[in-house]
Amino acid sequence: MRQAMQKPVTAGGFLGRSPRFAPAPAAAEPPRLLLTPPEAAVALRLCPRTLWTLTKDGTIPHMRIGRQIRYPVAVLEEWIGKQTTGAAPTPQTKA
Repeated sequence: MRQAMQKPVTAGGFLGRSPRFAPAPAAAEPPRLLLTPPEAAVALRLCPRTLWTLTKDGTIPHMRIGRQIRYPVAVLEEWIGKQTTGAAPTPQTKA
C-alpha cells in the first residue's frame, strides 16, 4: 500500500507564501429569513418526506418564489408556538 505524502508546512503554516497573502477572514453571515426544504427539515427535525407531506396538505406554513418552496423562519416559529399543547411547566419552589 502506498502512503499518502504529507505536504511540507513552513513556519507560520503557509506553503512558501508570506503571511501577507493569508486568506481574509470570512464575514459573518446575515441571519436567514427563509429556509430551503432540506434546511427546514433539519431545523424542525423532520424527515424530508414528512415535511413535504405537511407542505402539500397546507399544514405547515410555506411560500413559493417562482417554482421554489421556502419556509419563513419567523412564521415557522409562530406556527410551532401555536402547535404546542398542554400547560407550560411552572417552576417548583422548595418550601
